[in-house]
Amino acid sequence: MLAIFTAMTYERPKDLVGAPAMAELHSWLDSGLRLKGGKDNLGFLFFYELLSQSIDFKLYPDDPTFELGAV
Repeated sequence: MLAIFTAMTYERPKDLVGAPAMAELHSWLDSGLRLKGGKDNLGFLFFYELLSQSIDFKLYPDDPTFELGAV
C-alpha cells in the first residue's frame, strides 16, 4: 500500500482567498486531482493541509479549509 506514495509529488500552492482561489481550483479540477500529485503537483499533502487547516486556501474568507478538503 505504501508503494503508491513513493512517486508522490507536491508543490504547495500560494495562499489564496476568493476569486483567485476559485480560478486555481477550476484549473486543478480540469486537469484532475490525484493522491499521487499529478499534473499540478498537488495530491495527498494538499488534501492534508486543507483538512488540517494549515493552508489559507478559501473560496470565501470565512470558510474553514477543512470543508473544501472534505469535498
